[in-house]
This record gives sequence, C-alpha cells and structure tokens, in this order.
Amino acid sequence: MNSLVTAGHKVGIVRQTETAALKAVGDTRNAPFERKLTNLYTKGTYIDDFNLDDEVTAVAPSTGYIMCICEDRGGGSGTDEKVKIGMVAVQPSTGDVVYDEFEDGFMRGEFETRALHLQPCEVVIAGDLSNATKKVLSHLSIHTYL
Repeated sequence: MNSLVTAGHKVGIVRQTETAALKAVGDTRNAPFERKLTNLYTKGTYIDDFNLDDEVTAVAPSTGYIMCICEDRGGGSGTDEKVKIGMVAVQPSTGDVVYDEFEDGFMRGEFETRALHLQPCEVVIAGDLSNATKKVLSHLSIHTYL
C-alpha cells in the first residue's frame, strides 16, 4: 500500500462488517458477507507504521503537508494585479498547523515562496483560483483537489 500512496494514488481499505456469528443467526445467512469502505488514504493522510525496534526496515512517517488555499481578487490587471491569498497547512503526522493571509502580486512570488517552504503533498482548493496561482501550483507538481 505504501508504494501506491507514494505514487500519488488514493488507496481504500474495504473490510468485512459482519461476523460469522451474526450471519448465522441473521436473515442474510445465505448472502455474501457485507463489506464497506472503512479507510481512504492519500499521500498526505497516510502515516506509515514506525517500528523503533527494527531500524533497518523502519520507514519514517510522512512529513508532507495538506494545504488549503483560497484567493480573493483585489482588482487591477496585468502587472498591477493584486490578490489576497489565505492558506492553512496541516501536517497529519505531527499535528503542526501553519496558516497565513497575505496580499500578492501578479507573479505570485509570495505564494510560491510559502509553497516551496512547506512543500505540500496535496492542496485543497476552496473557490476559484486565478490562472497565475494555478500556474504556480502546476509548476510545483502538487496534487490538487477541488
């Protein structure tokens, strides 16, 4: 599962929700066991098991942030364009939370600096983003969710 999540795939865990004892006394004893999706992991939400006794095969927990970004266009066009960007980043493995709200120009230099520093593995987009902000995200090769 680790290699699938690391490759950027969503991995779901499906488990049997009925026991044989319940099945034997229930009305559905001749039907297949019921199964449901119980967990869904992405690159930002999967944390490897870390075994301190076996240092050779231990895999360190994921250190990637999940970042949510929203943008409010402040007006202007071309080189005079101004936007207000709000962002929150959470690191599931440690519980660290980073948040910021700032004004940025048409090149999105402030946003790019923050994104490069945090290196989020996933971004949740709240609302519409301008083409300039989308361009920064695509250059950073960050997996985005709308």
